[in-house]
This record gives sequence, structure tokens and C-alpha cells, in this order.
Amino acid sequence: MSTTLNDLELKRFALMSTAERPKLDWATDIANDLSVEKEIRLVSGRDERDFDAGVVGEIVGDAMAAVLLSQGRDDLDTVENRAFAKRISRDVVDRLGTLGEIGFRLRNTTSVF
Repeated sequence: MSTTLNDLELKRFALMSTAERPKLDWATDIANDLSVEKEIRLVSGRDERDFDAGVVGEIVGDAMAAVLLSQGRDDLDTVENRAFAKRISRDVVDRLGTLGEIGFRLRNTTSVF
């Protein structure tokens, strides 16, 4: 399949609602494996809430499902895919932990960034 057709197929799956495609329900599994070294709070205007590492797993799983389905794969929930999702989620959580240090609106328990 040409690159353009691959891109269009990926776009088609990415634009589907999550209810329309298989869900890789890895949020709890990934959240249990991830340790966040400091408390991360998400701040938006006047709203502030706890960061949930499981959300990262959910987003990564959703993106992986779109990519794999666009490639014609139906073997989504494999040991390899789960390990890859955990590795990517770990990288994202680690990066989020540093964003406050560069002025992003995250707050830990001791200071406001």
C-alpha cells in the first residue's frame, strides 16, 4: 500500500470514536506498573486535579489501536504491544515530571511552577 493510502487509513481510524474501534484497556495495568516519583497536579485556570498515570496508558493504547488497525492488524493485545505501550507510557510520565521545571503549568506538592 502506498504511503498516501497508509496515511489516509491511519487518519480514518484515528478519527473514529473510541466506541467504534477495539479498545486496548491497558490503563489500570500500566498505571499499576508506573511509579510517579513526585505528586503531579494538573492545573487549568481555577481547576486543579491529581494526575492519573492510567490516562497516559489509555491514550497510548488508543493511539496504538488506531495505528495497528490501519495496518490491517487484528492482533492488538499482545505481550509485545503491551510492553511497548508500557515503555512509551513510562517515557511520557517521566517527561511530565520534568515539565514544571521548564515553566509548564504542573504543580508538585512543594511548589508551584
